[in-house]
Amino acid sequence: MRTLLPVIFACGILPSVTLAQEVEFSFGALIASDYISDGESLSGDKPVLQGYVELQYGRVYVGVWASTLDDGTDTAEADVTIGYRQSIGDVDIDINYARTIYDKSGDCCGEFAIYAEYPLTDDATLGGGISFDTISDETSVDLAAAVDFAEAWTISGGVGADFDATEEDEDSVSWDIGLIRSFGENSWGDIRFFDSSIESSHVIVSVGFDF
Repeated sequence: MRTLLPVIFACGILPSVTLAQEVEFSFGALIASDYISDGESLSGDKPVLQGYVELQYGRVYVGVWASTLDDGTDTAEADVTIGYRQSIGDVDIDINYARTIYDKSGDCCGEFAIYAEYPLTDDATLGGGISFDTISDETSVDLAAAVDFAEAWTISGGVGADFDATEEDEDSVSWDIGLIRSFGENSWGDIRFFDSSIESSHVIVSVGFDF
């Protein structure tokens, strides 16, 4: 999965700018020292620029997330997502479909996913999700947790596993843990350790903003 669940859960619901009644517009960007997906570097251990825009009407949303990369073929990736968010009691649920497009390879693949997040306390959150790639038949399972402390700090981490039904690629397990520092309401910094069963460990530093 492309998205870092621990970071999303640590940030919570993204702030937004209301354009009209029930219509919300959100956007953000970050600079990171590497692009890690499922424990594997997709940028050749080089820095990347990533960003997103999203429109939400009621519980339905559409968004585009993009990143630079260096995988030997492509230099940019865009994920176009349509989804639905719903709260059941204290549990926030996100059901979506994302399509991945590369600048040179073109249309790559599509993924159905469902995520859930539950507040354990006022300062601690537990979340997880499952996704299925309709092209590769790969299933991914992720769990994540985050704890806020000292007002501006968050420690978060997660573990994920990928299962390839076709056995063309190796099944893998990856995990991460990191420390997030908020700078005001909309900007933050993150230092995070990644490791996996298929690649050596990485330490990633990133800074970003959300509006």
